[in-house]
Amino acid sequence: MVVDIRSPGGDSHPSGIIASGSRLYFTANDGTNWHELWTYEETNDTAWMITDAGHGDSAIQIGALGTRIFFNYDDQWNSHRWDL
Repeated sequence: MVVDIRSPGGDSHPSGIIASGSRLYFTANDGTNWHELWTYEETNDTAWMITDAGHGDSAIQIGALGTRIFFNYDDQWNSHRWDL
């Protein structure tokens, strides 16, 4: 386990894990915000939710091109694309 997103107890169901530099990017459920985009920084062993973009009820896909991270989420009305 790299970091416990859903504490105490429960499974955060991490998925879509990609690495870029010293960070991991992934989706996870912290028990409050459902599946959202998170990052983990290995140099200081911290993790945080990047954005509540999906509002919990959407599908999120993550990709990387060089040092850029792209993510797409589909809500019940539209498809939204972002890059970091």
